Amino acid sequence: MKHAQSPLIIYYPERQSTARRTLFGALTFTIWLLWFYLWLPLITAVLWAVGVRNAYIQVFAGARGVGLESVGVVTLISIVLVFYWANYNRIRYAKSTRRQRAKTVSKAVIGENFGVLNPATMSLLLKQRRLILYFDQAGQLTRVEPLTNDVPGSAVDQESVPVGTSP
Repeated sequence: MKHAQSPLIIYYPERQSTARRTLFGALTFTIWLLWFYLWLPLITAVLWAVGVRNAYIQVFAGARGVGLESVGVVTLISIVLVFYWANYNRIRYAKSTRRQRAKTVSKAVIGENFGVLNPATMSLLLKQRRLILYFDQAGQLTRVEPLTNDVPGSAVDQESVPVGTSP
Protein backbone atom coordinates (compact mmCIF):
# COMPACT_ATOMS: atom_id res chain seq x y z
CA MET A 1 0.00 0.00 0.00
CA LYS A 2 1.45 3.33 -1.05
CA HIS A 3 1.25 6.32 1.20
CA ALA A 4 0.87 9.74 -0.32
CA GLN A 5 3.95 11.82 0.26
CA SER A 6 3.48 15.17 1.92
CA PRO A 7 4.52 18.12 -0.22
CA LEU A 8 7.80 19.83 0.55
CA ILE A 9 6.22 23.25 0.26
CA ILE A 10 3.92 24.26 3.09
CA TYR A 11 0.94 26.12 1.74
CA TYR A 12 -0.49 27.03 5.16
CA PRO A 13 2.35 28.55 7.20
CA GLU A 14 -0.15 29.86 9.78
CA ARG A 15 -0.60 26.25 10.87
CA GLN A 16 3.03 26.06 11.94
CA SER A 17 3.92 26.76 15.53
CA THR A 18 5.47 30.09 16.44
CA ALA A 19 8.70 28.38 17.47
CA ARG A 20 9.01 26.64 14.10
CA ARG A 21 8.30 29.85 12.16
CA THR A 22 10.87 31.70 14.28
CA LEU A 23 13.44 28.95 13.74
CA PHE A 24 12.88 28.94 9.97
CA GLY A 25 13.01 32.74 9.85
CA ALA A 26 16.31 32.79 11.76
CA LEU A 27 17.69 30.04 9.53
CA THR A 28 16.69 31.93 6.38
CA PHE A 29 18.29 35.13 7.71
CA THR A 30 21.49 33.25 8.55
CA ILE A 31 21.68 31.73 5.07
CA TRP A 32 21.19 35.16 3.48
CA LEU A 33 24.00 36.56 5.65
CA LEU A 34 26.25 33.70 4.55
CA TRP A 35 25.34 34.37 0.91
CA PHE A 36 26.20 38.06 1.34
CA TYR A 37 29.46 37.12 3.10
CA LEU A 38 30.47 34.97 0.14
CA TRP A 39 29.92 37.89 -2.26
CA LEU A 40 31.73 40.38 0.01
CA PRO A 41 35.21 40.05 -1.58
CA LEU A 42 33.85 40.81 -5.04
CA ILE A 43 31.74 43.72 -3.74
CA THR A 44 34.75 45.11 -1.88
CA ALA A 45 36.96 44.89 -4.98
CA VAL A 46 34.37 46.68 -7.13
CA LEU A 47 33.84 49.42 -4.54
CA TRP A 48 37.58 49.86 -4.11
CA ALA A 49 38.00 50.15 -7.89
CA VAL A 50 35.34 52.86 -8.08
CA GLY A 51 36.93 54.85 -5.28
CA VAL A 52 34.65 54.25 -2.34
CA ARG A 53 37.66 53.48 -0.14
CA ASN A 54 39.14 56.89 -0.88
CA ALA A 55 35.82 58.55 -0.06
CA TYR A 56 35.67 56.70 3.25
CA ILE A 57 39.17 57.83 4.14
CA GLN A 58 38.38 61.46 3.30
CA VAL A 59 35.11 61.53 5.25
CA PHE A 60 35.89 59.42 8.30
CA ALA A 61 39.65 59.15 8.64
CA GLY A 62 40.84 62.43 7.15
CA ALA A 63 42.17 65.43 9.08
CA ARG A 64 38.70 66.97 9.47
CA GLY A 65 36.74 63.75 9.17
CA VAL A 66 33.96 62.84 11.55
CA GLY A 67 34.27 59.78 13.67
CA LEU A 68 32.18 56.73 13.07
CA GLU A 69 30.94 57.14 16.63
CA SER A 70 29.42 60.51 15.73
CA VAL A 71 27.51 58.98 12.82
CA GLY A 72 26.26 56.20 15.11
CA VAL A 73 25.10 58.67 17.76
CA VAL A 74 23.23 60.80 15.21
CA THR A 75 21.62 57.67 13.75
CA LEU A 76 20.59 56.45 17.20
CA ILE A 77 19.12 59.84 18.14
CA SER A 78 17.16 59.90 14.87
CA ILE A 79 15.78 56.41 15.48
CA VAL A 80 14.72 57.32 19.03
CA LEU A 81 13.04 60.55 17.86
CA VAL A 82 11.09 58.77 15.11
CA PHE A 83 10.08 56.04 17.57
CA TYR A 84 8.76 58.55 20.11
CA TRP A 85 7.00 60.59 17.43
CA ALA A 86 5.27 57.49 16.06
CA ASN A 87 4.15 56.42 19.53
CA TYR A 88 2.93 59.94 20.33
CA ASN A 89 0.78 59.90 17.18
CA ARG A 90 -0.46 56.39 17.91
CA ILE A 91 -1.54 57.38 21.43
CA ARG A 92 -3.06 60.68 20.25
CA TYR A 93 -5.06 59.28 17.32
CA ALA A 94 -5.66 55.67 18.39
CA LYS A 95 -9.23 56.17 19.57
CA SER A 96 -10.40 58.62 16.94
CA THR A 97 -12.15 57.40 13.85
CA ARG A 98 -11.12 59.93 11.27
CA ARG A 99 -11.92 57.84 8.24
CA GLN A 100 -15.64 57.76 7.84
CA ARG A 101 -17.80 56.62 5.01
CA ALA A 102 -19.20 59.40 2.86
CA LYS A 103 -22.85 60.15 3.39
CA THR A 104 -25.23 59.01 0.66
CA VAL A 105 -26.61 61.90 -1.34
CA SER A 106 -29.82 61.60 -3.32
CA LYS A 107 -30.00 62.43 -7.02
CA ALA A 108 -32.41 65.25 -6.27
CA VAL A 109 -29.89 66.96 -3.97
CA ILE A 110 -27.16 66.56 -6.59
CA GLY A 111 -29.46 68.10 -9.19
CA GLU A 112 -30.33 71.01 -6.90
CA ASN A 113 -26.67 71.75 -6.20
CA PHE A 114 -25.85 71.89 -9.91
CA GLY A 115 -29.05 73.68 -10.88
CA VAL A 116 -30.43 70.74 -12.85
CA LEU A 117 -34.22 70.52 -12.57
CA ASN A 118 -35.00 68.35 -15.57
CA PRO A 119 -35.00 64.59 -14.76
CA ALA A 120 -33.89 63.72 -18.31
CA THR A 121 -30.84 65.95 -17.94
CA MET A 122 -30.08 64.44 -14.55
CA SER A 123 -30.32 60.98 -16.07
CA LEU A 124 -27.85 61.98 -18.80
CA LEU A 125 -25.42 63.41 -16.25
CA LEU A 126 -25.50 60.26 -14.16
CA LYS A 127 -25.47 57.61 -16.89
CA GLN A 128 -23.53 58.94 -19.87
CA ARG A 129 -19.77 58.59 -19.86
CA ARG A 130 -19.04 61.45 -22.27
CA LEU A 131 -21.03 64.66 -22.46
CA ILE A 132 -20.74 68.17 -23.86
CA LEU A 133 -21.71 70.69 -21.18
CA TYR A 134 -22.70 74.26 -22.11
CA PHE A 135 -22.46 77.09 -19.59
CA ASP A 136 -23.71 80.68 -19.62
CA GLN A 137 -21.64 83.76 -18.74
CA ALA A 138 -22.44 83.31 -15.03
CA GLY A 139 -21.05 79.78 -15.07
CA GLN A 140 -24.42 78.06 -14.80
CA LEU A 141 -25.04 74.85 -16.72
CA THR A 142 -27.46 75.60 -19.56
CA ARG A 143 -27.45 72.56 -21.84
CA VAL A 144 -26.16 68.98 -21.95
CA GLU A 145 -25.47 66.89 -25.05
CA PRO A 146 -24.34 63.26 -25.03
CA LEU A 147 -21.18 62.62 -27.03
CA THR A 148 -21.02 59.25 -28.78
CA ASN A 149 -18.18 58.25 -31.13
CA ASP A 150 -16.81 61.80 -31.00
CA VAL A 151 -20.00 63.12 -32.59
CA PRO A 152 -22.30 65.44 -30.65
CA GLY A 153 -25.54 63.86 -29.49
CA SER A 154 -27.89 65.51 -31.95
CA ALA A 155 -26.05 63.79 -34.82
CA VAL A 156 -26.79 60.38 -33.35
CA ASP A 157 -30.54 60.76 -32.92
CA GLN A 158 -30.33 62.15 -29.40
CA GLU A 159 -31.51 65.66 -28.74
CA SER A 160 -29.69 68.09 -26.52
CA VAL A 161 -31.50 68.58 -23.22
CA PRO A 162 -31.96 72.03 -21.73
CA VAL A 163 -31.07 72.10 -18.08
CA GLY A 164 -33.50 74.38 -16.32
CA THR A 165 -36.83 73.06 -17.63
CA SER A 166 -39.14 70.35 -16.39
CA PRO A 167 -41.09 68.11 -18.80
